[in-house]
Amino acid sequence: MTSADDSVGRSLFDYSIVAIHGLNGHREKTWTVGGVNWLRDLLPSDIPNARILSWGYDANTHGTSPISAQYLYDHARTLVSDLCLKRRLTKVLESSVESSPLTY
Repeated sequence: MTSADDSVGRSLFDYSIVAIHGLNGHREKTWTVGGVNWLRDLLPSDIPNARILSWGYDANTHGTSPISAQYLYDHARTLVSDLCLKRRLTKVLESSVESSPLTY
C-alpha cells in the first residue's frame, strides 16, 4: 500500500481514500495516463484534507505472467491487514480513524 500524495507525515485526516484497481490492473498504472497519476497529481487539490492510498494485489487472470491463485476472500483479508498496518505505521490517531470515513 502506498501513499499517493504527500500526506505521509500527517496524523489527522477528514477522509481516507483507498484506490483499488480491478482485475489485470496495477496499483499505479491503472491511475496514470501520459505520466499524470490521477491520485497523486490531481485528486489532492480537490480533496486536500484526505489521505489518499493506492492498494495493489496480484490480479492476473490471463496472459504470460503466472495467474493469481488467491481467492477474493484472500485479497480482502490482505487488504484489511494492510490497512491496519498502514494506520499503525503512520500513527493515525484512533480518534481521527473512528470519526473519519474510509472510502474505497
